[in-house]
Amino acid sequence: MSPSIGRHSRLADASPHYGAARISSSGASCTSNFTYTSNVYGTRFVATAGHCFSSGAAVTSGGNFVGNVVFRSFPNPDAEMIYAAGQTYTNRVYSDPGEPTSRVVTGKVNPGVNEYICSDGSYTLAKCGAQIINTNEQLCDSAGCTTNLTQTFNFDSFCQHGDSGGPWYQRSGSSNALASGMHVGGWAAYGGISCVLHKISTIESILQATLLTTA
Repeated sequence: MSPSIGRHSRLADASPHYGAARISSSGASCTSNFTYTSNVYGTRFVATAGHCFSSGAAVTSGGNFVGNVVFRSFPNPDAEMIYAAGQTYTNRVYSDPGEPTSRVVTGKVNPGVNEYICSDGSYTLAKCGAQIINTNEQLCDSAGCTTNLTQTFNFDSFCQHGDSGGPWYQRSGSSNALASGMHVGGWAAYGGISCVLHKISTIESILQATLLTTA
């Protein structure tokens, strides 16, 4: 099931920008994370994975301008900030294909071993029931190693290429979400799929920011 394209949708996210939208720059596509407030400048911004776009890159969503990469860390840790004056960013994430189609981010919780959380990439879409198996994993490739990652494992896929940067959260009530982390990568293992994410406290520390939990 594919998300529809519209003024305010995963594939054409307009200001005020939500998390879990498809974002692109120079032919590369990733997923927006949550909105944060900078502890240094006091401005709101949206985050994504640091391996997604280069410093200074102009980022769009379905032709709508989202912002520029104003800070980038890669490969360890793996996160970046997207911001532009005149754009607004809010504490809401797309959560289709189920209902509701978006959730309000009202709090945060670091994921723990044996807990179940939801992935929300712009390719896989919102999907709940991923089990945490490790909170000290690493992902290594030709670019180097990213450490201190939280790992999930399931026989069903909760992540794929293009989901990088996407939110991981726990559902809270019928329409809210508690932020848990940011998608970094994944691999096939033991007949299933492992996904890895930076936990929410790590993202706040990397970006010197605080998760936005009010409109």
